[in-house]
Amino acid sequence: AGRLYTPEDPRQRQVLAMLEGGAPRQCYWFLGFSVRSFARLYRIDGWSGWVDSAERILGWLERSHADRTANITNAKLGWAAAEMYAVTGDAVWKDYACRIIDWLVTEQTPSGIWVRPESGSEAAQSDPVSLDVVTERAYYLQEMLRALVLRDAA
Repeated sequence: AGRLYTPEDPRQRQVLAMLEGGAPRQCYWFLGFSVRSFARLYRIDGWSGWVDSAERILGWLERSHADRTANITNAKLGWAAAEMYAVTGDAVWKDYACRIIDWLVTEQTPSGIWVRPESGSEAAQSDPVSLDVVTERAYYLQEMLRALVLRDAA
């Protein structure tokens, strides 16, 4: 049987992800993956516990910094919110998704890219980073729209 790898030397252990409630510029993408997984699981088996878990995350998000919908890491959260809206019809999830879509559309540069904060400017951002950011944001935008339309067409 396998086991979780834990370095013997505590100095080699690192925090992989941490959220500091209320602080700006948090990383929300892993919450997005979690909520989207709950939406997919709910679609499969209808167990309300998946929605309850997503709503607990939503409660934490509502107490988070206002930039939760205006942040370069929010596309996965928008995707998750759209997926939760698709399976529950709860307008709170639709509102989250739409606010993130609005931010993404507003922040896209005239040349069609998004600039990561650590790059500072479009000119300073490398082509590989731009390609990565654009590919990811474009994918999540189309997935958000698909999920919103899926629910609204039902």
